[in-house]
Amino acid sequence: MKEDAGQELNSYSCRCRDRVLYRPQLTYIRRHVKKIFLIKLLGIVFVLFLSAGDAPAQKLPVIDGQEVVASVNNDPVTLGEYSRQLSSIHGEAKEEKQVGKIDYKGILDHLITLRLFREEAINMGLNELPEVKEAVDVYARQTLNGILRGEYVKRIEVDEEEIDRLYVEAAREYKLKAVLINNREDANKVEEEIKAGGNFDEIMKRILADKKVKESAEGVYFAGRELLPPVLEVLSKMETGAVSPVIEIKDGFLVFRLEDVRLPEDPGAKEEARKQAIDFKRKQALEDYKALLTKKYVKLDDKVLDSIDYESTVEDFEKLREDRRVIAQIEDEEPITVAELTNAINNEYYHGVEAAIKKRKLNDKKREFLNDKLLLKRLYRKEALKIGLDKSPVFTGMVKEYENSVLFDTFIRRVIVPDIKPAEEEIRGYYDKNITRYSSPDMMRINSIVFARSESAADAMERLKKGTEFKWLQSNAEGQVDKSAQGVLPFNGSVLTTNDLPQDVLKVVSGAEAGDIRLYTGPEKYYYVLYIQDVFPSKPLPFEELKEEISKSLFTEKLNKSIDDWAVKLREVYEVKVYMSEF
Repeated sequence: MKEDAGQELNSYSCRCRDRVLYRPQLTYIRRHVKKIFLIKLLGIVFVLFLSAGDAPAQKLPVIDGQEVVASVNNDPVTLGEYSRQLSSIHGEAKEEKQVGKIDYKGILDHLITLRLFREEAINMGLNELPEVKEAVDVYARQTLNGILRGEYVKRIEVDEEEIDRLYVEAAREYKLKAVLINNREDANKVEEEIKAGGNFDEIMKRILADKKVKESAEGVYFAGRELLPPVLEVLSKMETGAVSPVIEIKDGFLVFRLEDVRLPEDPGAKEEARKQAIDFKRKQALEDYKALLTKKYVKLDDKVLDSIDYESTVEDFEKLREDRRVIAQIEDEEPITVAELTNAINNEYYHGVEAAIKKRKLNDKKREFLNDKLLLKRLYRKEALKIGLDKSPVFTGMVKEYENSVLFDTFIRRVIVPDIKPAEEEIRGYYDKNITRYSSPDMMRINSIVFARSESAADAMERLKKGTEFKWLQSNAEGQVDKSAQGVLPFNGSVLTTNDLPQDVLKVVSGAEAGDIRLYTGPEKYYYVLYIQDVFPSKPLPFEELKEEISKSLFTEKLNKSIDDWAVKLREVYEVKVYMSEF
C-alpha cells in the first residue's frame, strides 16, 4: 500500500510541476510584440479600418492624408496602424475563445513603445544590420505580391446559379441500400447477375450471408459532400430505384440501389457553397492573371527548356547548375538561366536530388518550378511596382510595422538580453519564496463507511475505537447507504489532495494522523465514518530539478521589467504626442 501511495504522490508531483512552472515558449516576444504582419501569399485580405464601434470616434490630425493617433519624434502612428493592431487582437481573442474588455489605451501605449524602441535602434544603427535589412526586404516582397493578388481578386463575384448548383451538390442527400464487396471476382459475379435481371435484394441477402462483403448500409441517407467523386458522378445520372454498376474504390467494390433523394434546408451548406464558388473563381482568375503577366513581360525559350534533362545522372545535374543558357527573358530584368532554375530545384530537395532523379520525377516538374518559384515572384513584383502599389499607404504602413517589430526584437536581443542573467542566490531565493508553488500539496488516503442514521455511525465509531478492524466492519455493518446512491461522496481509499476536499470535510480531517477515525455529517444527512489510512504532508520538489526552470522564470521577469524601464527612459528622451484621448 505504501508503494502505491508513493507512486500516486510522484505522479501528482509531476502534474503539479507541469502546471506551475514556466513554459519556455511563452517568451517576451509574445507579450510585447503582437505580430500582425504574417501575410500569406494566396488570396490576401486586409482590413484598413474597423467599424466605428471598434475604435472611439474623435477628431484626429491628418498627416499625409492619414489620420494620426500619436507621434514619436514627429514619426506618426496612424489610425490605420492602430486599427490593424486592434483587428489582430480581436482575431487572437476569437481564436483562443477569450472574451474580455479590449484595452484600447494599452494598444496605443504598445504602438508608442514600439516607436520609441525604433528610434533608439535607428540611432544605434541597428537598422543597417544585414539580418534586419534582409528580414524586412523578404517581408516587403511577399507583402507586395500578396497585396497585388488581393487587389486583383477582391472584386471577383459569382452568380447565384453557380452557388445554387454547388449547394445542391453538397446538401442533396441520397438514401442508399449498399454493400462493399471484398474482392473483384465476387463483385464481377454480382454485376453480371444484376445485368441479367437478378433481384437486387436477394443478391444482397445471399452475399451478406456468405460473408463476401466488408460493410453494408440500408435505409441510410448520405449527404453529397460525404460521398466520393466517382460515387457522386454515378448518382447524378441515376433515377430512384435504379441499381449502380460496381464502382471500385479504395476499400473494395461498391454497388448500391438508389432508394430516395431529398434536399434538406442547410444554411451552413449554402454559405460553404458560396465560399467554394468564390474561392474557385479567384483561383481561376489568378491563373488567368499569371498567363496575362507572362504574355506581357516574358519571352520563353521553349527549345532550351525542353532540352534540359534532369533525369540523367547526379553528375549531369551538377553540371546544369553552372549552365548559363537563357530560358526566359523578362522585360527590363535579368534573364532566368538554366543554372538559376537548376539551383531552385536543388534547393527544394533538402536531402539531395538523387532520389528524385532515380524516380524520374523532375522533368515533368521543370515548367512548374520555373513558373512558381522564379517567374511569378518577379512578374508580380514588376506589375505591383508598375502600378505603384509600393507607394500605397497600406503597403508602406505594413512594412514599417514589420520593421518596427524586427528592430524591437533586435534591440532586445543585442542590448537588453546580454545584461540579464539570474545569479545563483537569486534562483535559490525565488525557490524559497515560492516554495508552495514547487511543492506537492498535503494529501490523504481516506476510506469510509456511510450510514443513513446517526446512531449507526456512532455505534460504528465506538466499535472501531475498541479495536474492530475497519475492513471487516465495512463489509458487515448494518444500515449502510449504497455507495452508488446520489450525493454519496466517494471516499474509497484513493489518495486525495486536501485542497480538493469540500471545506466542511477539510475541517473534520484537519490535523488527522494515519489511523485516525473521524465522523462527518454530509449535507444530504448521510453519516460518514472516515478512516484516515495514510497522510502525505506537502513535500518540496528538489531545487536542482527546478533550477533551470526557475532561472527561465526569473529571466522573463527581469526582461519584462527591463523593457518597461527602457520605455520609461526613452519617453524622457524622445518627444511623444498623443492625439487620441477617448478610449
